Amino acid sequence: MQRESVFEKSARPLEARIEWDQFEKACHSFSSYSSHPHFPYFYKLFGNSRFLTRWLCGHPQEVKEILDSPFFLRPKKLKNYSLEIKKLVKGKIDEDIKALRLYKYRELCLITLRDLNSLGSFDEILEELSFLAKTILFTLDQILLKEDQKKIPPYSALALGKLGGNEINYSSDVDLICIAKNLDGSIGNITLSEFFIRHLQTLNRISNEVSPDGFLYRLDWDLRPMGRQGNLICTFQTFEDYHEAHSALWEKQALIKAAPLLGSTELGIGIIDWIRPFIYRKYLDVSYFKAIEEMKIKIETTLERKNEQGFHVKLGYGGIREIEFFVQSLLLVFGGRKPELRTANTREGLRLLFKYHLISKPNFNTLDEAYCFLRRLEHALQMVDEQQTHFLSYDENQRIQMARLLGYTEEPNEAYARFQGDLNRHTEATHSLFCNLLVENTSSLKTSTDASEEDWNRELKTILSSANHYEDKIEVLRIFQKDKLKDIKKLEENKLARRREILRKLSKLAITLCGEALQVAIDALRPIYGDPLYFKSDKSSDLSSLILLGMGKLGAYEINYGSDLDLIFIFSESGKTNGSHQISNTEYFAKLTQKFISLLSMQTIHGRCYEIDCELRPSGHQGTLVTKFQSFMDYQSASHEVWEKQALLRASPIAGPSYLSRLMNGHIEALIYSQGMDPTIGYEMDRLRERVLKEKAKEAKDVLDFKLGRGGLMDIEYILQYFQLIHAGTVPRLRVKNTFEGLDGLLGTHLLAPEACELLREAYVFYRTLESKIALVFGYHVHRLRKDSYILQKVYALMEYKNPESLYEEIQSFKTGVALIYKNIFKEKKHA
Repeated sequence: MQRESVFEKSARPLEARIEWDQFEKACHSFSSYSSHPHFPYFYKLFGNSRFLTRWLCGHPQEVKEILDSPFFLRPKKLKNYSLEIKKLVKGKIDEDIKALRLYKYRELCLITLRDLNSLGSFDEILEELSFLAKTILFTLDQILLKEDQKKIPPYSALALGKLGGNEINYSSDVDLICIAKNLDGSIGNITLSEFFIRHLQTLNRISNEVSPDGFLYRLDWDLRPMGRQGNLICTFQTFEDYHEAHSALWEKQALIKAAPLLGSTELGIGIIDWIRPFIYRKYLDVSYFKAIEEMKIKIETTLERKNEQGFHVKLGYGGIREIEFFVQSLLLVFGGRKPELRTANTREGLRLLFKYHLISKPNFNTLDEAYCFLRRLEHALQMVDEQQTHFLSYDENQRIQMARLLGYTEEPNEAYARFQGDLNRHTEATHSLFCNLLVENTSSLKTSTDASEEDWNRELKTILSSANHYEDKIEVLRIFQKDKLKDIKKLEENKLARRREILRKLSKLAITLCGEALQVAIDALRPIYGDPLYFKSDKSSDLSSLILLGMGKLGAYEINYGSDLDLIFIFSESGKTNGSHQISNTEYFAKLTQKFISLLSMQTIHGRCYEIDCELRPSGHQGTLVTKFQSFMDYQSASHEVWEKQALLRASPIAGPSYLSRLMNGHIEALIYSQGMDPTIGYEMDRLRERVLKEKAKEAKDVLDFKLGRGGLMDIEYILQYFQLIHAGTVPRLRVKNTFEGLDGLLGTHLLAPEACELLREAYVFYRTLESKIALVFGYHVHRLRKDSYILQKVYALMEYKNPESLYEEIQSFKTGVALIYKNIFKEKKHA
């Protein structure tokens, strides 16, 4: 290898010769080194890396260490770095820190020599840079803690970004987040929290500090929960709570690259195991894809600003970030279903996406080649002065220098032209694939936003079948519900469905989830208890089954956003299970019901599906959670309570065998429709209604309740139920469970004046719409309103009123009209 020829093809030939002269003068043992077989490789440092040639001139004694390294021609692994660095640490902090800095630059020089002379592959160079950083930072942390590490609870600092993926740059920031098992207690006269914060501040200062010996690494803690406003360290519980409630898609992408670095490796692995299901979801709702699209748009918007003065290798048009975003997005999308895809390394991610046929061979080649080219260009930019730069100006001289560093050895003009052509080719191809991200790659996973509710059951079954674990199925139910709720809300926002249709869709969604949740619960208990059986008269056995009886608005198919589900749980036959652990059917169905309730109401990372209310079961909360079919029917037949007959008017089987549902419907209809009830039930209904007004409505001047108050929703429901209980036996059009349909049926029966029927219908639609809008805006139900209520200020425009006052007046107007109709029916008639 001719020295002059090497210098001539360096990035800065004139500087190469000057730097060489300085090196010769500084290196007193030059003559003994020059005969070493590895020495000619040093020529490539000169004219290419100013900071390393300066370092060599200042530390000529390190040349022999580098030349004699057994890893000059082969890669060094993490364990090799660890073994070497242990020998450096002597227990004196200042000397140990100085030794770490010296070790960093010696090893960086060796890695750069291997890189410039093509003695290691691209992946090997990235790994060595990363292993070096990991070992030094781990050792620095241990040096600073000294004996205190025996007094503190387990903690772990996770490396994110390029270090987490073992693909660090020559001059990268190191992204870290630090998590402790707990922060209770104290050390000396300071709390554990204060101790850790002081320790991390010291670690940060010493690592970032620039000394005559150089510096270690720039540490960046901004990816911690709450960013710069958050503490440098948090407990695992705080970390978990934050990511369950607040984290955005970009934070999930950042966590893809999480790897244990400092402190307890065991705790770090445990934290990563916890976050994996949170990062990689097995079922993705529409909002997930929308978030990815929104991030793409933000990136593209930023690109236009970045390209004004030159090319930003990381953030520019067709740059590194576009490739990383492409890979990370697809890993997030598919990693939930294919655990094999879960990798922190970008090139490995590309290889896996191709291996599992998620990107085509041409697209894989395009992105892999572009990534290697751009990362090598990034290295070249940073190799010069160890500056964290990603900017390539339009200056031709700088571009020729970068071409030389990347191995373009032609004449300057030819090198510039070929380099420029390759740069344009890679960035254009990258940007094209970035723009088409998710178009071809995820079409099979996207859920149609206009699918009808009839498809929901089939769709949910398919998704659940791909979830292998019970915990995964819990999350699938919640994500599915959120997805469909967004679809329904779009119908609401775009005014594409009437109020009764919106409520029916919400009800059918709940029923779909209940049916599948029941099956998940059955599958979960089967390995332990087997199936519940009963013996028939011929002594053969058959399966006993559970039926979910929807009550209230669920049974009437008119629940609203955020409604509880009123349910009664009824099983068909007594007997016992046939599993390894046999129990009575009564016990089994009680356990099944509890499992079902937990499936839907348990709070998880994705929230809960529904709260379940079982108060309408026989004997209320004093009664057993599950009831045998015959016992339920006997109870209802013997009951003379009017409110229980009212409840049965809206009872509908929503899950369970179809034969049992038909049997249940038949018995209920016989109970409430076979013979009309005496009109005197009006006295009892009115008594119950007055009790609600007194105990729950609590209306006052300038305070009204549009649900429980006089003239509110409850009055409308009582009016309809009164006519149904008395007349539905002879007026078939009243034999409906849905209030909208019941009010439609009431019109034209001559049981109530047409204008009164119309008023009730309008009021019911108005009240249910107001209820919906409040739930959408605030996330909970409110029906008691003050005249100056903040709630009215937020919803009046959604209700299409000019101001809050006009909306309040409309509520009062409907309440007055409904109250008058109620009074005419329940107060002034004799019910005889």
